[in-house]
Amino acid sequence: MTVVLPAYNHASYVVEAIESVRAQTFTQWELIVINDGSTDNTWAVLQDYIGRCGDARIQLHTQANAGSHATLNRGLAMAQAPYLAVLNSDDRYAPHRLQRLVDVAQTAGSDVFIVTGLRLIDAHGEPLPTEHWWNTMYKDVLQRWYACPASAQNPAVDVLLWGNFTVSTSNFFMSRALWQKMGNFRRLRFVPDWDYALRVAGAKPKAFHFLADEPLLDYRLHGRNTILGGALHNHAEAYWILRSFQKKWASEGQRIPPEAIDRLHYLARFIRHEHARQQLERQKTGWVQQVDALRAALDETQAHESHLSEQVEHWQAQAQQSQAQVEHWQAQAQQSQAQAVHWQAQAQAQSWQSVAEQIQASRSWRLTTPLRALGRHVRTLRRKPQALVRKLVRRSKLAQTASATSAYGQWLQSEAVHLKSLHQQASQCIADLPSQPLISIIMPVHDTPIAFLQAAVDSVRAQWYENWELCICNDASGRADTLAYLQALQNGPERRIKLVHRSTSGHIVHATNDALALAQGEFVVFLDHDDQLAPHALLRLAQASNAPSAPDCIYSDEDKLDEQGQRCLPLFKPDWSPVLEWSQNYVGHIMCVRRTLLQSIGGFLKGSQGSQDHDLVLRLALQGARFAHIPEVLYHWRMHAASTASSPESKPYAHEAGKQAVARHLSARYGAQFDRVEDSDYTFVYQPRFLLPEGTLASIIIPTKDKAELLQACIQSIHRHTVGLAYEILVLDNGSTELATQACFEQLTQDARVRVLPADMPFNWSRLNNIGRSQAKGQVLVFLNNDTEIISPDWLLRLAEHALLPDVATVGPLLLYPDHTIQHAGVVVGMGGWADHVFKTEQVQHYPTPFISSVVPRNVLANTGACMVIATERFDVLGGFDEAFEICGSDVELGIRAHKQGLLNVYLPAARLYHFESKTRSPHVPEVDFQQSALKYAPYRLAGDPFFNPNLDPLATSPKPKFPETPWPRALTIGRE
Repeated sequence: MTVVLPAYNHASYVVEAIESVRAQTFTQWELIVINDGSTDNTWAVLQDYIGRCGDARIQLHTQANAGSHATLNRGLAMAQAPYLAVLNSDDRYAPHRLQRLVDVAQTAGSDVFIVTGLRLIDAHGEPLPTEHWWNTMYKDVLQRWYACPASAQNPAVDVLLWGNFTVSTSNFFMSRALWQKMGNFRRLRFVPDWDYALRVAGAKPKAFHFLADEPLLDYRLHGRNTILGGALHNHAEAYWILRSFQKKWASEGQRIPPEAIDRLHYLARFIRHEHARQQLERQKTGWVQQVDALRAALDETQAHESHLSEQVEHWQAQAQQSQAQVEHWQAQAQQSQAQAVHWQAQAQAQSWQSVAEQIQASRSWRLTTPLRALGRHVRTLRRKPQALVRKLVRRSKLAQTASATSAYGQWLQSEAVHLKSLHQQASQCIADLPSQPLISIIMPVHDTPIAFLQAAVDSVRAQWYENWELCICNDASGRADTLAYLQALQNGPERRIKLVHRSTSGHIVHATNDALALAQGEFVVFLDHDDQLAPHALLRLAQASNAPSAPDCIYSDEDKLDEQGQRCLPLFKPDWSPVLEWSQNYVGHIMCVRRTLLQSIGGFLKGSQGSQDHDLVLRLALQGARFAHIPEVLYHWRMHAASTASSPESKPYAHEAGKQAVARHLSARYGAQFDRVEDSDYTFVYQPRFLLPEGTLASIIIPTKDKAELLQACIQSIHRHTVGLAYEILVLDNGSTELATQACFEQLTQDARVRVLPADMPFNWSRLNNIGRSQAKGQVLVFLNNDTEIISPDWLLRLAEHALLPDVATVGPLLLYPDHTIQHAGVVVGMGGWADHVFKTEQVQHYPTPFISSVVPRNVLANTGACMVIATERFDVLGGFDEAFEICGSDVELGIRAHKQGLLNVYLPAARLYHFESKTRSPHVPEVDFQQSALKYAPYRLAGDPFFNPNLDPLATSPKPKFPETPWPRALTIGRE
């Protein structure tokens, strides 16, 4: 048999655990020990002990920290024996445990799962007294086991729904055949044992054996134990497991014992009270610290004030003496000055008077009188434009000052500090790279202004990472200065610069492919002939290329260079977002591609001129390329009169080329389900459309309680504006009491498409909508608030088209407040500390922004439940809304759950509704919703939303640059089709 021992930071106990296996009376075992990235000296202890004991039955492995669930799964997968056991590195077996369990297993059949009684020990290995609180709790669980009637169909489930008598994975013994059927441990930190035991007991009740009277395991209670180290999280995880299992168990028609429901309520109460207690404790600690700080500051201020008072009195005495002396000197000086001025003025006046009289008496003065009059008019005319110029200069200086203090100006200052530090570390960063790939920079050139071209080349030469080559194709330039500069490069000493010349212009596609033919690098980077690379660009690309995820395509954030060469207009991008790439080529610059992959698809596509880079990204995605995003500004895109950076309308043919590229991509990706690509109101922004199966029905689910006027307006707007798709409306009446509401229901149900379903129970948004789904007939579900009204007639058609794509989960529209400002344009998890709507209260407009425009379709981590559309089949597979949330949060949790399963959540601004922001419910959010959010928004609530950007202020709903506290590099997020 095989024993799996995951070890993490148990240097004091791990040897004792291993020796308890070696002391077994049953000797036909192998022991797989896996060090899960311990940060103490556990690994050293293991190496020393295994080396000294020389037991060939023990295998020793180590890994980066992956968590107990992953370590267990790895060890069990390595095992080959027919029976499997687990022992955590701080527990120990009784000497005859394995022999006893093997004997039971051999008489129980192929599927067997056994747990035993246990003994609680302290950090020193001594048994804890029977009156210890944990022993009391365990005794209570055992009593429930003994009290189970003989007629109970599944006593293990009945008791496990109240308490976890298995206690620990150390207590698990199972046949390999059963493990293969049940699968791996799920990703749980605190109670994976409880979850796995419930799964086994529910699916294989006859295989489950509990030897309650045989304490064959010593379970250690100490400071690092999860029971002592995380009561709140422990209970929250247990609540989620029990609630999920009860829901599944009930759906299968099984009975839920009343004690189990009481246990669930107890856990919920404990979570609420413990969370409140911890908050009060933190507040108390904060208040004490503040009072101590204020007292210290007051004492320091009083001492400083006393010292200043003494100095002031001394200075005042000196000042009074000095003042008297100064007043005496001033009186004398004023008397002397007045006399001197009088004499000087008198003499000067007499002199000027004499000269003036001589000039005016002259003949030339009289003859030039007309010319002097004309001169006065000319001077008057000149003063006006000079005044205008002075005014513009003042405004320009003010604008430059404002720019320096702007959000991006402050971001650039922080970046400069960071880059200074990074430059000092660059050599070591490069030396630490496992591989230093050659990076080929591809630059097509055609009649580039010499200043722009030289700046572009100089930005390559200034790279901190030096393993590069610059491959230039001169696309039949005619400018003498351009040709002279290229010739100087070709004849110069820099052998890393390669050139090829075309005799006739092939334009951007052919010129780029010709430059690409020169490349020998592992990766290729595209640089326009008038743009610039940041000095650390290639270093970052080299670091990203070495990531364990082995990306094929790497892109970064970017900004613009204005006509004075100043950096402005940053674009901080999300991680790989396929829906956004269909709508707009957000990948842009910098773009780095594995050369072998680029060669395999033939480089740039002939005929894609003007949107060749957009077409390339889409073709790479179709090949399954792995995309990685570096959230740093590595590319500076120059704005001038002929560039699309300055004006998208400067190359109108490019818009049509991009539209064709998107159509080719979606046709290959979705086949007959793809219909067409429509133009939006903005250049280079596209709106893909898809076909719906014939007979598609949408079920619109609207929970409500009274407020008949809102509900009636909502449903009337649906009837009045919705076109293109059949629908039914299910109104969930959550305990309405007003007569006007009943009259409204009677009126609404005269339309056969409307049904009113009674749901008189305590308000739970998730449960109400899950009930609505159970009664829905449509292939598409629309979860809609009663305080919404339709704006765009094809809203439902557009949302349903995307929702029925095979890889899409939720789809959400653009929601507007009554004043036409934005209420919802996608949810950002972590914004404001929890989750919020980006662009909230902003105007709907397509404008330069440090983030993606609010009018462009894009990927999001979640959509608001105020209007959320999802395929019925997808909703069922995901398991519906999580009813552990009472009022808010389950819409976000559903999106996160879908994302973790590889599905897309889509924000679609072409579909528009008004939202009057939950007018039928209180804004109060119960504590349990905060607890559930803290548990289930992980890891994105704290680590960041992949579809936002760490360079944007997470506390501001209006995208605003803010330099991240933890700059890149960090773990790369890889996206692929």
